[in-house]
Formats: sequence, structure tokens, C-alpha cells
Amino acid sequence: MIYTVGLFISCVKLLLLPSYHSTDFEVHRNWLAITHSLPVKHWYYENTSEWTLDYPPLFAWFEFLLSHIAKFFDPDMLLVQNLNYASYNTKLFQRLSVIVTDFIFIYGAQQCSVSLKRLWRTEIVLPLLLITNAGLVMLDHIHFQYNGMLFGFLLISIAKMMQGKFLQGAFWFTVLLNFKHIFLYMAPAYFVYLLRAYCFSIARKNGKIQSISFSFTRILKLALIVLSIFAISFGPFYDQMKQVVSRLFPFKRGLCHAYWAPNVWTLYNIADKGLTVSGNIIGLNVTSSVATMTGGLVQEFSYAVLPTVTPLATMICTVVAIIPALVKLWQLGPQAHHFVRCLVLCALTSFLFGWHVHEKAILMSIIPLSILAVTEAGDAKVFLLLSTVGHYSLFPLLYPPSLLPVKVLLLLTYTIYAFQSLSSLCPLLIGDRNRSVFTRFTWAFLTSAAFISGFVLVWLSWQYNAHNQFVTLADSVHNPIWNYRFPAVTICNLNKVSLKRAKAFAENLNKPDGVDTDHILMLMSYLVQLLYVQYDLTNKTYYYELRELFQINNLTAHEVMLRIRPECKELLRSCSLKGRVSRCDSLFEEVTSVEGLCCTTNYYGLKNRMFSGYCPERYKKKPRRMSACGFRTGYKILLNNKPEDYLVSGISGYGTKVLIHDAFNYAGWSASNELIPIESQTFISVIPTLMYTTDAMKYTKISQRNCLFTWEKSLKYFANYSYDNCLNECRLDIIKYHCGCIPLYYWNIKGYDKIPPCDLKDSACVTRLQELILSSLPGYVYQGKDIDYGSAKEQSFCDCIPDCEIYEYSIDTARSKFSRKNSVNEFEFYGNVQSENHSVINVFYKDLVAIRNIRDVTLTWYAELAWFGGLLGLCVGFSCTSGFEILYYLTIRLGLDYFLKRKQNKTVSTVKPFGKQQTTKEDLEIFTVYRNHFTTQHTVPPMQKLYNLRRTNNEWYID
Repeated sequence: MIYTVGLFISCVKLLLLPSYHSTDFEVHRNWLAITHSLPVKHWYYENTSEWTLDYPPLFAWFEFLLSHIAKFFDPDMLLVQNLNYASYNTKLFQRLSVIVTDFIFIYGAQQCSVSLKRLWRTEIVLPLLLITNAGLVMLDHIHFQYNGMLFGFLLISIAKMMQGKFLQGAFWFTVLLNFKHIFLYMAPAYFVYLLRAYCFSIARKNGKIQSISFSFTRILKLALIVLSIFAISFGPFYDQMKQVVSRLFPFKRGLCHAYWAPNVWTLYNIADKGLTVSGNIIGLNVTSSVATMTGGLVQEFSYAVLPTVTPLATMICTVVAIIPALVKLWQLGPQAHHFVRCLVLCALTSFLFGWHVHEKAILMSIIPLSILAVTEAGDAKVFLLLSTVGHYSLFPLLYPPSLLPVKVLLLLTYTIYAFQSLSSLCPLLIGDRNRSVFTRFTWAFLTSAAFISGFVLVWLSWQYNAHNQFVTLADSVHNPIWNYRFPAVTICNLNKVSLKRAKAFAENLNKPDGVDTDHILMLMSYLVQLLYVQYDLTNKTYYYELRELFQINNLTAHEVMLRIRPECKELLRSCSLKGRVSRCDSLFEEVTSVEGLCCTTNYYGLKNRMFSGYCPERYKKKPRRMSACGFRTGYKILLNNKPEDYLVSGISGYGTKVLIHDAFNYAGWSASNELIPIESQTFISVIPTLMYTTDAMKYTKISQRNCLFTWEKSLKYFANYSYDNCLNECRLDIIKYHCGCIPLYYWNIKGYDKIPPCDLKDSACVTRLQELILSSLPGYVYQGKDIDYGSAKEQSFCDCIPDCEIYEYSIDTARSKFSRKNSVNEFEFYGNVQSENHSVINVFYKDLVAIRNIRDVTLTWYAELAWFGGLLGLCVGFSCTSGFEILYYLTIRLGLDYFLKRKQNKTVSTVKPFGKQQTTKEDLEIFTVYRNHFTTQHTVPPMQKLYNLRRTNNEWYID
């Protein structure tokens, strides 16, 4: 039974593997590294890390053994220089090591259970109280330590002492001391009890001592066991004993730990602080360093008013407080429960008066007190109070806000179980006047705490859900690619002005005097500024000359750009789809993009726009989908770059630029892009990702989910709503509003045909708006500090909300030099083309499956009902049945009682009352008869309701 429960609890502890861990995690990792990597003589000298080895040698040997298992998980954790190393395998190993060593604690709980009288409380309740201890779960499996193993040694030792196996008890306690020396505070109780119960024999008769005998043999056996273990433990360190002792007793760490334990010295600190503040208020000018005691640091400090407490003073206080318990233990004789109670008192005394006490030291009292709690009512009361308050005092150790529900639930679950299981021994009823005031107050306090905690947890859960209403998860990593629309492929020539076209165009222009064709070609190179939202203010003269030239010929810069641009039919030499060669103009059309006029395929972004290429009626009405992957299943395009035809390039280089974007999105700045150099063969493998939003999200408010479905909002110029399209439409409106024109990269968007395209005279205006329109929040002026998205969005010109369903396309690229020298295949695709000045692009899906992320509500209404109902059921036992009962008693029952009472009052009013008169003997006899009838029959006779017997001045009256 015990081991089954222990195994189940261990499985539950596995759920805490990824939880928060404290600096103690790094402490023990560093000790693993020290004991594994360094010779024994250096263990207590190593100080690369601030977390030096400061436990007794047996614990160091324990870490040494663990390190030889740890190397199979992650050898890097065993390097001393790897400070704060916390890989996944490191966390896994250290967490598992705590869970496995906890079986020593489970064995100790079983031994204590066996040592007591066979009762339900000792066989079931005691093991569960020990194994499920909330403090150990918080300290070992979240905060991270090995307290379970250490308390396991303590329980084994106590069990052996209760069984009368004193030598074994002494052995296990000595082992414990050499694992962790804080248990020295319990050593006086062991010493007195072993001396009294094992070494001394006292014969009594009629309560008087007849004889006392002492066994030197037995005390020698005890000494041999204790000294042998200390010799084995400390023997390898005999020549560095001073260094070891200085590590074990670091008195310079200060009186109080960083988190103050709730003991006497906490009150002492508060008193000194209060006196300091009071003294300064009344003008005594008490000087003290700021936050000397409250800085949260492990350090020594001095008091401003009260005397500074030294380690010797704390030791004296502790010894003086322990002596009465030791004297009483000696007087009461060899009784095991008195020994356990003395252990508890020694641990509590050290907690209250010890030097540099940790808050977790309270478990030294709670764990052994669990044994007494199942045997005597008085101890059960103390245990219930101490365990509740003591475990609560551990909360500061788990400081991350996300752990608040975990530690509250751990405390409540353990406390409720403890009260429930010990109620038969120590029943607690608030309204039972036969109970003591302490009992009733304690139960009232805990019941109120349970109610408050229940509703606080519900409120915290409600707040958490209010701020985390939606969750994004990876729904599938093997979603077939057929479920994704293939992206649009937009190919942009880096050459923005064709030299051949520009030269022919310049020759036919009416030229001002003194202007030749070469000068006009130089001027036309500045037309590229219309594409890149730039205005070169250092060459204003050239703009004026261009404007004058175009005015003479009655032309606009926009019209000139359309005439001298390289065309798609010149760039695209050959095209194929899924291995089938097709006319390029049956697949590609010319559209504007952020790179100017480009060639695109599978693009459906614009509203009410037909395919402008060859045979538009045969062009697919919806974006293509692919059911296969690999470079033979996608697009293949042969490009003729013509470097000799370059007049002006968008960037410093030759080649093309490929944009990969959603089929419904404008080819803007957010598209994935790749530069294709001349004489190269490039393989662009596309990796799609879909953000899918469930139907449950449709029924939530837009302001809550902060995203729009495509059908919830329509745009003026784009076919489908998307965040990118909305931003681009907003950018266009900003330019139109401020400059009264639209830039070239938006010119063929239907709906703007009545608005003039931006000309040279508008370039300066568009340039000034560059920061506004290229911002992630168009229209918002960046102030040079961190942006509050909410307030920035309010100041932005746009009203754009992210889209709920998002297709994203990332790309992987492989490239080689393009050459047809040794190739004899695909003559239909290549024809007689050689590699000179040509490039090949392959665009295809990389894999048959892809990732689909899902965005859903965190909790549906029925999940919230289950969550809140579970919290209330756990804390206050609330259920639908109890809810109906409450409603019944507050409504129907109240009404029925009211009407029944009115009916009863009417019946009584018809009977003539006795009035105030002295009660006769016959009246008292009648009352006695009715009283006896009520006592025996458990019914109230009708006339009994008319009597109200009272006494005035020793005379009985009936009203």
C-alpha cells in the first residue's frame, strides 16, 4: 500500500520536471562537477563558483556517485567552468535523481508506520501525511533540494529507536549528520535518550528508585559506531579539517537568511528597525546603513539600537531553551513517544534561536511531529496548526507569480487532507460548545481560509483567463501541403530602365538646345527615384531638366517609365509548371510591387481584376495548390538577364529578385525574397506555415481576440482582407492625402485610376513621408523610445488588425553555376539557349507535410465551468447539488416557513390566553405531563405551544 502510493506520488512529481528551479539547482550541479572533475583534496577548496561545497563529506561522496550517472545524460554539466549550465538533460537528470532518492523517505515512512500500534491512522494516515508533505514537494521538486532523502534517514533512525534497535538508530542518525550537519540540533535528544534507555538501567519499586546500573560495553558500542562513520566520512580530509569546518560553519553569512525565517530574530530585527525609526522621529539622530537587514542579501550586519547578536549568543539561547526538554526526557524514562516529542522541541528551539536559520528548517519539526499527530489529540492540534503555518512560510521561496496557484493548491490539498484524516482523533466543530475555544477558533479560521482561498483562486483564474483568453499551439507538424495554397511568385528585374528602349525613346524626343541623347539618358537614370521613395536633394538641377524635357514633349514621368521599362516577355525566356513547358505569358502577368513593375504568377490580390496575360479565360480562378514536393513539381523559369541592356539598376548589381508571398497579399516589404545572380541555377524550396483559427474564436469579440477573419472586413482595393494588405492600403492613402498622387509601385491598383501617379515634382513630398509610410504602424511618428503598441496604434493613421488566418512562407535556397555544356536533357525547355547571361529559378514545396498552428480560446464556457467548479469543490466542497440546496433554502423554504408561521399564529390567536397569573400546582402538573410526553414521544402536543413557563421571584408563571 505505502509503496503503491509512493509510486503514484512519484508519477505526479514527474509533472513538475519543467517547473521553475532556484539557485540550489546550480549549487548541486556545481557540486556534481567539483566531485567528478577534481581530486578529493580540492573539493573543499574549489571556489570558481560562489556556490562552494559546504555540506559534510558523505553528501560530497553522494554527489560523486551521482556524477558517474550524470555523465550519461550530459557530460557538459560536469565541467566546473560551465557556470549556470542548465540544459534539458541536466534538468532531467537532477529532477529524476531527487524523485528516485525520495524512495528512501518512503521506506522511512513505512518503517515508522510499522513501529506504531496497528491502527488505521498509523497504517494509512501517517504514511500519507509523510509522503504527500506539501513542504517537501515545494522544496525538492520545484525549488530543488534533496531534503526527502535526508528526512528519510531521519525517519529510519526514529523508527529503529521506537523499535528498540538503538544501535541501528544511532547508526542512521550518524549517517544523517554526515550528510547534513543542521541535524546536530537534534543530537542532544539522541544522546540523552540513548544514555537513558540503552546505557542506564534504573529499577523502580512503588515509584522509588531501587538501583541504577550503567553499561560501559553499550556506550563503547555506540561510540564505535559513531566514530567509525565519522572516520569513514572525514578520513580522506584529515589534513584539511580546518578548511572543511570553515565551509560547514560559515558564521560570516549573518544572523538571518535572505528570506527571514519567522523566528525570534525576525522580531528582534523588527524591534531594532522600529526603534531606529522612532529615534529619528523624536530627534535622536540614530544612524544606520540603508536596508542593512532587509536588503535580501546573505551577509553580516550591525544593529543601530539593540546589541548585535553573535553566533555564541544564539548558541547559548538555543542550549538554554533545549535543556528543559532534555531534563524532562530523562525523567520520563525510555518511552519512544517522549523521545520523538523531544526531537520536535529541539528542532523548534533551533528554528527559533539558531544562527542563520533557513525558513525550510521548519520541516525538521513538522516531519517528526507527523508521527505524534496520529497517536494523541493534543499533538494532532499542534501539528495541524504548525504544518499549515510552517508550509505557508515557505511561499517566498517560490516567488514567480506563475507558481502562486501551484503552491496554494499544494498547501490547501495537504491541509484539508490533514484535517480530514485527523478529525476522528481531534474532531473540530465550530458550533460545538463542548469543544475548547482554541479548537473552535482553529476550525473556524481554517474553514474561512478555505472559503477565501477558494474564491481567491477562482478570481485569480478569472483574471488569468481574462488576460490569456486565447492560446496558440502547434496543431500538426504533418499537415499535407495540399491544404496550403501555393504562394505567389513575383520576379523583378534589377534593371529598371532598358538602355535600348531609353535610347530609342530619347532620340525621338524634342530636345532643348544644347541637350543631346547621352545627356537625356543620364537624366532618365534618376527616374528610378520614383520606385524607391527617395529624392536625391543634391541633384535638384537634373530633376528640373527632366521636368522641362517632359513638359516640352507633353509627357509625364509615369508614362516615360512605362515606355522604357524592361518587359516581362524579354526577361522570361522559358517557363514550365509541374514539368510541363508553357508560354510564360500564360502563367505570368505584369503587376506593380514594392520593386516596381514585376512579373508575377498565382497572384489574386487585387479586387475585380482579370488576368492580363495570354488567354485569361483559361487562367485558374483560385490560387494553385500542389500535392507533391521537389523541384520537378513546381515552377521552373529561364531568365534572360541582358546585362548589356542595363541603364540603371535598383541595387548595385546584375540579376533578378524573387519575392515569395501569399497569393492574396501585395508583393510588399514583408515578402520573403532572394537575389538571383546571372548564370546561376537557384532552387527555392518553400516551407509553408498556416495559422488556423477555430470556429470558437468567431463568437468572441474582435477587441478581445485582436484579429479579423477575411469576411469580417473588406478593403477598398484588395480582394481579401489581410494585415499586410490593410497596411499597404493605409500607406497608399497617406501618400494620397499628403501628396495628392499615388507612387508608381501602386499605379495599377484598380480604384486609383482617377488619381494621378506621382511625378517628379511629387518626389520630394513622398520622400518626406518615408518614415511614416515604411513604419510598422504607418502614420505613427516614432519618438526614439520603446513603443507602447496600444497608444501608438491609437495615434496611427491606420485601423488595421492582424488577420486570424495567416499563410506564411519561409524559403531555403540552394544555388549552383548554370551551364548547358554537359547537359543533353530538357531541349524543349532550354532550346538552343546557352548559359551566358541566363539564369534558372526553381520554386517548389520542400516537403509533403508542413506545420499548422492553431489559435483557440483557452477555455470554452464548459471548460471554465469545470475549472471553477473544481476549484470551489476542492476548497469548499461546492457542487451543483449544494447550489440547488442553497437556492431552495433561500427561496422556496423561506416562503413555506413564512406561510406556515402565519397559519400557526392565526390558530393560536383563536385560543384565549391564560394571561399573567400565578401558576398553581395543577398547572405545573399539566406542564410536567406535556414535558414527559414530549421527551418520550418526540412530538409536541398542541397545547404545549400555548405555555411559556418562566420564574419570577421564586414563583412560576405561565404567559
